[in-house]
Amino acid sequence: FPVTISIECEIYGIDISEVAIAKAKEKGLEVINCDGSKIPFEDSTFDYVVLMEVLSHLVDPEIVLKEIRRVLKPNGILMGSVPHANLEKYVWDDKRKHRDYYQEPELRDFLEKEFSYVYTRTLKGAQFAVAMAQSFMADQPAEMLFKCGNGAISDWESDLKADDLTRVWFGPTQL
Repeated sequence: FPVTISIECEIYGIDISEVAIAKAKEKGLEVINCDGSKIPFEDSTFDYVVLMEVLSHLVDPEIVLKEIRRVLKPNGILMGSVPHANLEKYVWDDKRKHRDYYQEPELRDFLEKEFSYVYTRTLKGAQFAVAMAQSFMADQPAEMLFKCGNGAISDWESDLKADDLTRVWFGPTQL
């Protein structure tokens, strides 16, 4: 059963879609119309930035990463995800309006241009989506998660073993 907790924090969002902005505002979220190339916040504003499934759609992701680095506090963390190149190659034939697909070494190299600490994790098809569990993609790379920053951040395994962390699943359940 779901458990509701209350954590005091401020949440802001940016998007270029008026439809997405309107839906977010209906839910009481503060969302600004912005493409990410010039984020309208002061330097060192945010503790965390979440960038889920965005990098692959951007015209100039380097500029957006520079802006994210700018608005992150010195020990701030960027967390995000991108589809693995295998999804375009083997699963999706409509390009999904993606400009780039990444493989893990190239994603890591790309992120390391802006951040001193970069951790990536590649999910295989069966880990990414129940629908892929019985397909040829079950044991093939399908999705990549990343966590980066310029302050000392811990790797995935250290985070999982730490007893003092609050763990939050922010995706839809697939079961």
